[in-house]
Amino acid sequence: AMSRFVRTQEPDGRAWTPRSNRGSPRDDKLWLDAFESNSLLRGPLNRVATDGAQVPWHLYRLVRNEKDPDGQPLRREIREHALLDLWRRPNPLMLGSQFRWLMTVWCELCGRFPVHIEYGRDGKTPRYLWPILPYDIANVPSNERPYWEFTLRGKKYIKPLRTDGRPDVIWITKLSCAAPYGYGRGAAMAVDHAVSIANG
Repeated sequence: AMSRFVRTQEPDGRAWTPRSNRGSPRDDKLWLDAFESNSLLRGPLNRVATDGAQVPWHLYRLVRNEKDPDGQPLRREIREHALLDLWRRPNPLMLGSQFRWLMTVWCELCGRFPVHIEYGRDGKTPRYLWPILPYDIANVPSNERPYWEFTLRGKKYIKPLRTDGRPDVIWITKLSCAAPYGYGRGAAMAVDHAVSIANG
């Protein structure tokens, strides 16, 4: 079945938004375009994403057989770690705060945030995290087609599932209550009619 859409643009260039429950590549593209040009959509979502991106992150290690004054397992903060380095600078083009901002925006609009993991020379240690535009995912692994297929920064990739179990793609979704094992559903989809009317 084909997805339903409202108009994506008025003659004067004002954006409209897609109406769909399926999260197709076309839907994703329309939602991201609407975010760039629709103040009703961009304003509140940008605020939420910006606030969330600035939240400080900490890494802790549980100390065996030790308790804190409240009787809870003792945690000791780790200030230097490869995971923290990756989270502060996921790739050479993004700061950690920019990466997390993008993650929130994409999840709220499209319901998902796919990320390609680039491993170091050992093939085991993550070196960079690269966001993949939701509409640039051509194939999600299945029994019939056990590989990822996507386009990233103009280059096409086909990544068979690794035998060591390490993922090449992290599939972060904003779960849909009606379809928790699906592709995710952004909260913005619930207001597409209101955004469309506001542009009229």
